Amino acid sequence: MGTIYVVKNLFIALFTIGIFTSNIHAEEQTFSGQIPLNDQAKWEEIFKQRKAFQEKCYENARQLVEQMTLKEKAALFGMDSKSVDRFGISRHHWWNEAIHGVARNGRATQFPVSIAMGSTWDPELIYNMSSAIGQEARAKYHESPGKVRRYEGLTIWSPTINMARDPRWGRNDETYGEDPFLTSEMAVAFVKGIQGTHPEYYQTIATIKHFIANNTEHNREFSSPQIKQSVLRDYYMPAYREAVQKADAQSIMTAYNGVNGVPCTVNEWLLTDVLRNEWGFHGTVVTDVGAPKFLVTRHKYVETYAEAIALMINAGVDLNAMGTDLLYKYLGHAIERGLITDGAIDRAITQNLTTRMQLGQIIDDSSNPYKNTPMSVVGSDEHLAIAQEIAEKGTVLLQNKPVKGNALLPLGSRKIKKIIVAGPYGNVGELGGYSGTPTRRVSTVYGALKEAAKDVDVELEVWMNFSEPVPIPNSNLRPPVGFEGETGLKAEYFRGTAVQGVPQAVRLDPSIDREWEKPLENIDPEVPQPQFAVRWSGSLVPDVSGEYKISVKVDDGMRVWLDGQEIINEWRRGAARVVDATPVNLEAGKAYPLRVEFFDNGGKASSHLMWSLKEKPEENKIEEPDSTVVVFVCGFNLQIAREFVDHEDLSLPEIQMRSLRKWLAKTKNVIVVLNGGTIITEPWLFENVPAVLHAWYPGQEGGYALSNLLLGKSNPSGHLPMTWFKSVEQLPHLDDYDVTKGRTYQYSTAMPQFPFGHGLSYTSFSYENVKLSSDRLAEDDTILVSLNVRNTGDVAGADVVQIYARDLDPTKQNVIKKLVGFGRVEVKPGQTEEVSIEIPVERLASWNQSKQVMDVGQGKFELQIGTSSRGIEARETIEISQ
Repeated sequence: MGTIYVVKNLFIALFTIGIFTSNIHAEEQTFSGQIPLNDQAKWEEIFKQRKAFQEKCYENARQLVEQMTLKEKAALFGMDSKSVDRFGISRHHWWNEAIHGVARNGRATQFPVSIAMGSTWDPELIYNMSSAIGQEARAKYHESPGKVRRYEGLTIWSPTINMARDPRWGRNDETYGEDPFLTSEMAVAFVKGIQGTHPEYYQTIATIKHFIANNTEHNREFSSPQIKQSVLRDYYMPAYREAVQKADAQSIMTAYNGVNGVPCTVNEWLLTDVLRNEWGFHGTVVTDVGAPKFLVTRHKYVETYAEAIALMINAGVDLNAMGTDLLYKYLGHAIERGLITDGAIDRAITQNLTTRMQLGQIIDDSSNPYKNTPMSVVGSDEHLAIAQEIAEKGTVLLQNKPVKGNALLPLGSRKIKKIIVAGPYGNVGELGGYSGTPTRRVSTVYGALKEAAKDVDVELEVWMNFSEPVPIPNSNLRPPVGFEGETGLKAEYFRGTAVQGVPQAVRLDPSIDREWEKPLENIDPEVPQPQFAVRWSGSLVPDVSGEYKISVKVDDGMRVWLDGQEIINEWRRGAARVVDATPVNLEAGKAYPLRVEFFDNGGKASSHLMWSLKEKPEENKIEEPDSTVVVFVCGFNLQIAREFVDHEDLSLPEIQMRSLRKWLAKTKNVIVVLNGGTIITEPWLFENVPAVLHAWYPGQEGGYALSNLLLGKSNPSGHLPMTWFKSVEQLPHLDDYDVTKGRTYQYSTAMPQFPFGHGLSYTSFSYENVKLSSDRLAEDDTILVSLNVRNTGDVAGADVVQIYARDLDPTKQNVIKKLVGFGRVEVKPGQTEEVSIEIPVERLASWNQSKQVMDVGQGKFELQIGTSSRGIEARETIEISQ
């Protein structure tokens, strides 16, 4: 077929090159809906059919691209891909987030964060959740006018499958934990669910990120740790490999950092040799936002953007996560200098157009069933139930010591007259990083207990610091009537330093409590740069009456109006400072109109709206300590650890410790519920508090889940997906990426506070009759481990059987042990259930440097069956022969 350079009739041209022909669909397919996660035969058939459809899409895309000018190709190489009208290619924005629910695009179900998902050890549940996220993303896409703005598209930059190798990393809440196998299982489940099950079209495209070894925030834009290939292969790579080979992941994002001196964005060994040639990846490689710029300004790996873009494409990148405005110029320079060929550019554009076609864009997608996804799925009862189930199964009961002879939890088994909910998060629902607007008000521990414990006096101890102001939480802020959202404030962002004209962005902000990390275009691109102003509006609703001092901490300027009166005017440039208003009297439950304006003149910026009470309100009294329980909800939030902010001190903030000590002095019936995306190293807490649960960031239904767990309506079954160290002194330096130097349960000999895999229940279990299908196997065999799990307690519960492997060859540099299998089982009291877990022998493999392959080798391995990495109940030896 000849090349068409001038197109007069768009439809005829596209028909000629096959875009609108029926032959792109070899035969009509029937959409069968959900497929069981572990029905590998059905999945392999789906993958085979998708591959055939992809090849047809690729050929159609190739024929389109070969007719394009360089300017048209450049328009399609940026994340905000422009339209190419003469070929009927519409505009498309590749950036969307949905790591635990559709984010930054209006209302959507907000599920618990990924680390809580990892704590469930339940891939099937995560598969159901990601399928729900995909449904909501599809529904919102087809409901959005134009479908072209950032955060409205179908290319989802999730999940994060970096390893939680160090609990001090600021983004641990986005991961599934520290273990490669557990992370792999969760990654496969997430990708399968969100991409859907149709044999041709994808519901959405999952983008696994950040490839690879992206594990610090303070230097992520330029770090390049030295990591041995054996460590890369055994620890950092498995989840990516499994998501590609077993879940058909169709997109992958490169990391900002480098590895062994080469930035990941231009690492041909990673993106072509390993990813495409070795693993068989056939999707789109996208950079992280702004990565090409950092090759010049931060890594200083090249001197010009033309060199950066040429190296990226030559290495295997298909999409540049920057704007398209200057790409034509840089690509032209790269071609003129002989840095890149037209063929390399064509490959990249052809691939990213192929991905769009597989979503049903550009081509005739009349047979695409996902087009009919209704908006009624968003926040549906089914999705809310999944969110609550993850919160319940993902909450870990760390300890439950007796008080006067009986375990403190569950409360339903005790004669309780009063429950006092205290702590900074008792009536605040923290959602975690990359969250969206929940479909209904976020449930809190206090609110849910108040609703559920009808026969008990449930009281709230309002969290307030009387020595210095604290940020006003989102639970005390309301948006204007009619604006989307239940809590938070309407935010209008303006270009420049004046609050005037047409806002560049209008959205719901949860609170005014932020350090504005730069460059903002990497994490919050809706905010105009380099200077911006913002107006927040809504109302302030106090929990208690009293005389309040309203304060701001600001860099540069800020002013505040409350109840129609200007109470703070600090509208000037200047470094961070605190400014107080004249105290005002406020009534509990009354909504006071609130308007706050802020401007940033460039450089550092911070905006914090705070308050304090002049006089401490009367405390909740404990008149009967034995029949009163304090539920103290504390921990970390995103001000302490988040993207851009590592948290090197994992101890509980002192203000929280002081309050906790106060309650323990009044009664021993204290339960701590921990909040946050990582562990908390506070040995005193575990020595003195009888019962401790870790809820992570439990999502919009988290309050209901925690109420059920506390009252005994549900039984805790979460297990830690990371080692709970006693102190940061047990950890290597944060920047040391060699996990063999004492990191994670695989290599650390330090005694932890709680081991990897730990999690208690309100009942107890015993393991009996462990059997192996064989103890002599070949490398291509699969071993079946079976055992009986008996519930030896009085209530129904779920246990997670964990199987670890240890290589018994003393000449090898091996891990202490590694997880190779697990299974959740529900058991009624006094009953026994048989559990069978299949373990392919290849799962025991490690990197063989001399052979340059993953290799099991010959020899003996010990299989350890237990309740955690240290709670081993049985050991069996197997021998592998070739």
